[in-house]
Amino acid sequence: MKTYVTFQLNGQFYGVEILYVREINQHLDITPVQHAPVCLMGLANLRGQIVTIINLACILEQETVPHSTVSVFLIMRTDAELIPIRNAQKRPDLVSIPDSIGFSIDQVDEIISLDDSEIEAPPSNLERAEAHYLSGVAKLSDRILGILDVPRLLMHEPTGSHQPARRHTA
Repeated sequence: MKTYVTFQLNGQFYGVEILYVREINQHLDITPVQHAPVCLMGLANLRGQIVTIINLACILEQETVPHSTVSVFLIMRTDAELIPIRNAQKRPDLVSIPDSIGFSIDQVDEIISLDDSEIEAPPSNLERAEAHYLSGVAKLSDRILGILDVPRLLMHEPTGSHQPARRHTA
């Protein structure tokens, strides 16, 4: 059984395993970085530590909206922070990167526990970016939850040549 932080992004529900999340923060002053890749929102000073803030909707190639005061940020654990957890729980799959990364999301939903048997493979008809970053989906009573592959998201390296996210129209 694993525990997940669930959240909303553009009206869809996603979850990340809670062991990867250092904290959830609503109040970050983000400093833009000139000539940064399109998905990089900027840098934030979190109690003396510099955190790179990434627009998760952009990585998933969803419509992005400008940063506002209602954004929520999932601050992820670095690999050094995961070492004791990885060792204590005998979970070699818990890997991260050395740098502090935060993802901008719309709002946190709830904390849930799911058995591995409740998670299915992602559907084959998903759009390319979303399919690349989903490790599975779970059918909850009132919605479908996309389980994000955190190590893959953290290792996403946007380049200066990255094209802006596709705009979905209704």
